[in-house]
Amino acid sequence: MKKILLTALVFCLAVSVAGCVKQEGGRPDDLVMSSGAIKSAVTGWKVYTNPASRYELRFPKDWTVEDSGEDGVTVRFFQNKKVGVAVKIITISNWQEKRDLAGFYAAQSVDLLKSDVDREDVELDGQKAVWFKDVKGRVSGDANRLIDVIAVNLDSRILEIEVADDWDDARVMLNSLNFYPDKVISDL
Repeated sequence: MKKILLTALVFCLAVSVAGCVKQEGGRPDDLVMSSGAIKSAVTGWKVYTNPASRYELRFPKDWTVEDSGEDGVTVRFFQNKKVGVAVKIITISNWQEKRDLAGFYAAQSVDLLKSDVDREDVELDGQKAVWFKDVKGRVSGDANRLIDVIAVNLDSRILEIEVADDWDDARVMLNSLNFYPDKVISDL
C-alpha cells in the first residue's frame, strides 16, 4: 500500500513540476521588450515591408513569408518552409467606418471583446492594442486550435496579428513593428 501511495505521490509531483516549467516558445508573460533587447535579437533578420498596410517588421532569416500581393491584406510567416503558419497579419480597411475596436468586433460574427477569452491591453509601436489569449475557431481546418490575437486600431485600418507558434520569435517580431502614419496626398 505504501508503495502505491509513494508512486502516486511521485507521479503527482512530477505532473505539478512539469506544469510549472515554461515551454520553449510558449506565450510570454509580457510583450514588451527593451529597445536594446530588440536590437540585439533582430541582428541578421530580414525586413518585411507592407506599403499597402503601412507597416514593417523584422522576421527570422530562416522563416518564409507569403503575402496576398499588392493589396497587402494578409501576410503569413512560416517557420519551416510553409509548414504551419507561426504568425499571420490581417489588415481590415477602416477608413470609411472609422470604428474603434469595440465597434469593429461588435460587427463580427464573434465579438472577442464580449467573449470569455482572457485579454490584456498592450502597446505596439506606441499604439494601443488588445491581446486576446487562447482564441478558438480562427485556424481553418482546426477549429479547436488555440491561438493568440493582437488587435490594433490604426484609424484607417485595423490589424489583427495571429500568433500560433514560436512566441520567442513572434514577441521579437511584434516589438520590431513600425507603423507608418496615415497620409493623404494633400499632406505630402
